[in-house]
Amino acid sequence: MPTLHFEYTANLKIAEKTPQFIREVHQLLVKRIKTDLETCRSLVIPYSDFIIGSGDSSAAFIQLTLKILPGRTNEVKNSLGSALYQKIRQDFGSEVNRFRTQVRVYLQDTDIDHYYGLKEEKIKSSNSCKLPIFPNT
Repeated sequence: MPTLHFEYTANLKIAEKTPQFIREVHQLLVKRIKTDLETCRSLVIPYSDFIIGSGDSSAAFIQLTLKILPGRTNEVKNSLGSALYQKIRQDFGSEVNRFRTQVRVYLQDTDIDHYYGLKEEKIKSSNSCKLPIFPNT
C-alpha cells in the first residue's frame, strides 16, 4: 500500500537518477515496514513552474511524501523518515548543494476508514475465478 510522491523542482538535474532512487526506496520500505514490494507505488513529479520565497532562481526543493497504512510505531516511522531524508541527501547531494534546496520528508498514516479499493480488491480477488491471460496483439 505504500504510496510515495517524490516531488522536486526541475532546476535540480536529478531526473536520470530518480528511477534507481525509487527502486531502492521500495526495497527500503520492504525491509523497514514489512510491506510487499508489489504494493509499493510511486509518483515522480518534477515542477518546472514553481516559486519559492521571493522567487530567487537559486532556490529549489525536494519533497518526499509517503502514505502508509497505520499501525507502525513512532520509533519505526522516525527511523524510516530519517533514513529517507539521508538517502535523498546521499543520492542527490551534488545537486542539492548547488542550490538553496529545501529537503522535506513527510510520513502520513492513511485514514483506512476513508481509503477505498483495498478492501474491495481483497473481496474481489477472493471471489473471482482465474481467467486466461492473453498477450496484447
